[in-house]
Amino acid sequence: VHEMAAGQRDRVRLELDREVRSCCDCDAIARAVENLVTNAVKYGAPGDPVTIRLAQVGDHVAISVHNRGKPVSGP
Repeated sequence: VHEMAAGQRDRVRLELDREVRSCCDCDAIARAVENLVTNAVKYGAPGDPVTIRLAQVGDHVAISVHNRGKPVSGP
């Protein structure tokens, strides 16, 4: 997250419900989150925060990326 937030470090926030544990492909997760954060920064309202949340949900980890700004229309 720190590398992808370079230049936008003051906008990107990480929130954890508690300690999160998972067995996963870390590189694949990093690429997915990087894409989401890049789009959130690019298309979000300038200056408003981009929040990455991780939460343990049973045996799974939920990852969400939120920004503020004009919604992107669907297909």
